[in-house]
Amino acid sequence: MNTVLPVEYINSICEIKTKENEFISSGNIIEIESEYIKIAYKSSDMPLIGCGTEIKVNIFNTRLGFRVLIGQVFTSTHKDIKVVDYITLIESERRNFFRVLVDMQTSVILIKDSKASPDYERIPVILRDLSLSGTRIQSKITFERGTVLLVEIIIKGKVHRYQCRVVRLEKQIEDDYYYGCEFILYDDHDNDVLCSYLFQMQREQIQKKTKNLDTR
Repeated sequence: MNTVLPVEYINSICEIKTKENEFISSGNIIEIESEYIKIAYKSSDMPLIGCGTEIKVNIFNTRLGFRVLIGQVFTSTHKDIKVVDYITLIESERRNFFRVLVDMQTSVILIKDSKASPDYERIPVILRDLSLSGTRIQSKITFERGTVLLVEIIIKGKVHRYQCRVVRLEKQIEDDYYYGCEFILYDDHDNDVLCSYLFQMQREQIQKKTKNLDTR
């Protein structure tokens, strides 16, 4: 196991989880030393974590790859956390990125010969889940495995386009087809936008689930 995280991972977006894989917070790595890493929270009202608590840190970087670390909390404030005794657990493929459920009506554009279709026809679809590695779409149209699509994802009122490839037909319910698609091309900025959106959606879903449990 590697005990050193390359300094190139500074500014990478990450999520902090408990050893039991429960979400705690999201943030950005701001310092990397051989003895510790420091993560600044994206929100200033996160709960404090007890000194010595073992945590898991999932680090997202499209250029360098996905990393998972475990370590112990050394200091924790409402603004940042310092993690010591950290080790690299795995370098995972992008399919292992966390996934959130969505219900987003949007469109895809068929890509032919590395270009958008000349007629630029938008095909209506529904996004059913979303991750940094890909998405699951529901469509009335059938797609062949390997078909390349440009999927439009609406984030904070702005349309972002991500190129993806159909990798499998997951199921068919009457005339609705559900496809698993993997992202194959987007830049670091688009990655950060999507990652921040996924963290926000994950927090909202956790808060909603917690609220429902509290009202029982």
